[in-house]
Amino acid sequence: LYLPENVHNDRTTNINISPTINTHSASISINETLSSNISGRDERILNTGQSISINADIEFNKESHNKWSLIPGYKKSVNSSIDADTDINFFTDTKDSLIQLEPHNYYFTGIPLWEILFPDFGNQFISDTEKQRSTGYTPEFSLRFTRLTGSHPSDIFIPSIVDINVSRYLTRDFDSVTDKLKINFETRATALNVFGKLGSTPLFRWYQTEEITNVLSVGGEYNSYMTDIFANPVFSINYSLYLNFSLNQKNSIDLESSHNWTWMPLIWNSSTSSSFNWQVIPEHPIKIPIVYDKNNKPYYEHIEKLTVSTSIKDEQKESSYTLTANHTTNLIISDTGIISLYAGIGWDQKNITAGPVMTKYYLLGIEAGISAKLSF
Repeated sequence: LYLPENVHNDRTTNINISPTINTHSASISINETLSSNISGRDERILNTGQSISINADIEFNKESHNKWSLIPGYKKSVNSSIDADTDINFFTDTKDSLIQLEPHNYYFTGIPLWEILFPDFGNQFISDTEKQRSTGYTPEFSLRFTRLTGSHPSDIFIPSIVDINVSRYLTRDFDSVTDKLKINFETRATALNVFGKLGSTPLFRWYQTEEITNVLSVGGEYNSYMTDIFANPVFSINYSLYLNFSLNQKNSIDLESSHNWTWMPLIWNSSTSSSFNWQVIPEHPIKIPIVYDKNNKPYYEHIEKLTVSTSIKDEQKESSYTLTANHTTNLIISDTGIISLYAGIGWDQKNITAGPVMTKYYLLGIEAGISAKLSF
């Protein structure tokens, strides 16, 4: 093995250890990574990163239809940049990276959750990184609850997935230090085949099966967690609803609605779309040169889609309303590819208020095109 010395070549080294413990109803996985990268021509910089993640997957009622699981996880990562000193080969890079990590005592001594939730932990980060050029540290806790989706009306509202995530971002850039805390809570509920003709509670005969999924996400971000937790926080609420109705084996209707509300500053974004998907199988085979195969019968897939969206920005005193209509025709060639023709038209109105004057802008757009993706 030849390792050139005193040559300014960029080098990257990664060391990874991933043990896993499995039992009948649980598993624990640990992932430890050490990485180093040295690069630059006139100024050689050594970037070092180290991370560890521990995840457990605990299953309950494993042999029944009421199976559910809890997946807690904890991860912490640190990265740092300094001027390269030795700069000889991969081995010296790894040695210098280990030396570079020595001042970061908080990475090894930080108590899970405490290092995330207590603002005073930021003082240790400031003290340990005082002589560092550029450093970042991110501890993160996550917890996921999952269960099997069902076909009862209550499954529309009872979550099949619940995610909780709390993370902290401490960064130093020379003398500038920032401390940010993020909290996110998300639920997802999915129900399959409930009210259709083939559903568990057949109330409607005009479609066979359906999928109903709704997602609610609530998040908070504190940008000055260490100094003033309530200075300029940002809160957000997101709600999405997805409905799919299968009329038969060839035709379906999709409804999607997404709404986002952000506070400080106040921003509201909303989008609702509906689409009708229908397939046509020609009576006579479509013979396309080169790709024609008598056992491979191409068919048409048509999509009609209508979308309405709104946006309101209170601080900028702006609002917009958009309406778009699209048509797509796909020629599906099984195992070979797809040829698409599409066309759309859109109308947009934007209102901007400056003092007592409101200015309205209107935009009309039309697009059309063709695309193809074939494999042989």
